[in-house]
Amino acid sequence: MIRDKIVFTTSGKLQELLLREDDLDLNKAVKLCRAYEQSLKHVQEIRDKDVNKVQQSTARSKKNTVRSKTSYQPKPQSQPCDFCGKLHAPKKEECPAWG
Repeated sequence: MIRDKIVFTTSGKLQELLLREDDLDLNKAVKLCRAYEQSLKHVQEIRDKDVNKVQQSTARSKKNTVRSKTSYQPKPQSQPCDFCGKLHAPKKEECPAWG
C-alpha cells in the first residue's frame, strides 16, 4: 500500500508521528506529512530571522564600539595655551591674555 510506503520511507520525527496514529489511512498520512513540512519551513524562517537579528545587533554593537573608541578622546585638564603659552584649562576665561 502507498500509505505503508510513506510511513517506512520517512524517518525521524515524521515517521514517529505517522506510527503513533491510530487508524492511519492515506489521506491522514498525506495531511500529517504536509503539516510536518509546513512546520519545518516555519521553524527555519523563525531561525533565519533570529540569526539576522543577532547578526544585525552584533554589527551595530561593533560599530558603536568602534565609534566610541575613535570618537571619544579624554580632554586634557590643562594644555599649553596658543595665546599665552602657559598651562591652564582650555577656557578663554582662564587665559591671562584674554581680554
